[in-house]
Amino acid sequence: MDESVCIDMAQVFNASRDLVAIIDLEKNIKNINSSYANFLGVSRAKLIDQPCSHFLKSELCQTKDCPFEQVTEQGKLVELEVLKRDSTGTIVPMLFTATPIKSSSGKLTGMIESFKDISMLKNSENRLRALFSGTIHSMAEIVETRDSYTAGHQQRVANIAERIAQKMGLSENTQEAVSISSLIHDIGKIYVPLEFLTKPGKLSDIEFEVIKCHAKKGYEILYPIPFEQSVATIVRQHHERIDGSGYPDGLQGDMILLEARIIGVADVVEAISSHRPYRPALGLDTAMEEIRKNRGIKYDTDVVDACLSIIHNYDFK
Repeated sequence: MDESVCIDMAQVFNASRDLVAIIDLEKNIKNINSSYANFLGVSRAKLIDQPCSHFLKSELCQTKDCPFEQVTEQGKLVELEVLKRDSTGTIVPMLFTATPIKSSSGKLTGMIESFKDISMLKNSENRLRALFSGTIHSMAEIVETRDSYTAGHQQRVANIAERIAQKMGLSENTQEAVSISSLIHDIGKIYVPLEFLTKPGKLSDIEFEVIKCHAKKGYEILYPIPFEQSVATIVRQHHERIDGSGYPDGLQGDMILLEARIIGVADVVEAISSHRPYRPALGLDTAMEEIRKNRGIKYDTDVVDACLSIIHNYDFK
């Protein structure tokens, strides 16, 4: 073989910028590359044959989630994001991978543990999240700048809805869906004539039907956007009621997404408690009476119970 194409695996191992260690079945470090040793600020010689937990110092060490235990007991590859502290004390976001090592006969002999620095990726992700958040808030403001009487309504609804979702112990993904959707739940009102939104007297049947279209219009605006959650559908459903009396589709019960049921209750509470062009604020007690009276009828029982438990500590200013 041409010597120019021969590969020295030891050189490849040590040249890798990723942090790589080989662990045997006794949980001792059998090899570790230069990048990893430099990251730890310890010579490679001092690391060899030492317990991996002593130097790797993962928060997963000595727990049921220990990657070594998952690899050896379940024979699976483990991958997760972690924060790792280098020799200077700097915390670095890393992608951690634990891979089983097997002999030619298929017998497990240890594992390869590697960490990849994902700082640049996380920075880009954070910038995208900031951009996304700014875009959502700008969309919310577009609606509220048209109607000074309800300025801040979407933000107040979001504040209430988020606290309800937290009280219910929902997943982070569901809480995020509630937060995003509630902030822009009225975006469809940009299609509603301003004189309808600010009319001081009672709306005619035709005017009310036009305003009711905002839920469907909001869906049409948001549907093309590839949200991770069902934001467009949540916005479409926020005026649905579990007895089928809502709009635009007359959905009932669990046909309505939980996020929409949460926003529906928060929306009603905020609207009743706050000033409107056609009436003064009716107050929190009136809002509470409305959701109590219709608990399990129009409004989801668990959502109402969560709202009742948190609402008296809420500041509507």
